[in-house]
Amino acid sequence: MKNTNVVEDMEEIAAEAQLTNELPDTTPFTFEYPLDDGAPELGGGSDDDPLVIGITSTFLLKAAAWDPGTFVFHMDATFKLVTCAYPVIVCGISDAARQFHPMAFFITSQKTVVQYAHALRSMMDIYKVVVGRPFLVRYCMGDAEDAQINGVEQTLAAPCASAPSKPELHYLMCFFHVVENMKKRVPSLSNNAKYLVYRQIYDMHYARDATEFATIQERADALWRAVPELRRFADYFQQTWIRSCFCKWQCLWSPTGFAETNNPVEVQQSE
Repeated sequence: MKNTNVVEDMEEIAAEAQLTNELPDTTPFTFEYPLDDGAPELGGGSDDDPLVIGITSTFLLKAAAWDPGTFVFHMDATFKLVTCAYPVIVCGISDAARQFHPMAFFITSQKTVVQYAHALRSMMDIYKVVVGRPFLVRYCMGDAEDAQINGVEQTLAAPCASAPSKPELHYLMCFFHVVENMKKRVPSLSNNAKYLVYRQIYDMHYARDATEFATIQERADALWRAVPELRRFADYFQQTWIRSCFCKWQCLWSPTGFAETNNPVEVQQSE
């Protein structure tokens, strides 16, 4: 948006970059905002009047026109793609060749379920306009963020008029995100305790099936609870990563041959 955070300037830019029949496939256009006599009306950026503006191209949307069982849908928010401190929600898919194909980018004023749901719903709408059929997802990889998973459940997983019957959606956890959360929990532990934590987590991550995972998880829980300084960690791990909706961070949940660890957007986050 030309490095501006002035809403009026952004509305002017958005007005000049709308989808038309004459627009080349590779030329980006904006979407996901109400119009007043054809002029964009963006929110002011407050909690009561949030700002959400999507950017994509016909080429990017058509490149994602695959069967839902042949890709993993990714979404994540980053502050490192713009200079004005707004979060950017990045949406895209990865294939069996482990290549990431971006679909759309959303500049938002906040990271709440409202923004996530609006972004995903508008992406689904513009996809149907361009591609001619609903965007269906079987595998979605995200973070342990309530707003994010609630946004997914309200849109990608929810039946709608154009797709009353959708495939069961699996919300996969980005393993990088899991490990980063572990790092926040172990700084005060002894080196031996840290080793025991990471060793068991990686063993669980690479379990080959649900039976093997259950065996490793029970072993890990027993080992951790046998160490006094790890008992509180064991409770946290059970509650957050085993019994919650963020429990699918093991390789066994990903489709065979696909990348099984990190959300591609995390590459940008770590730079």
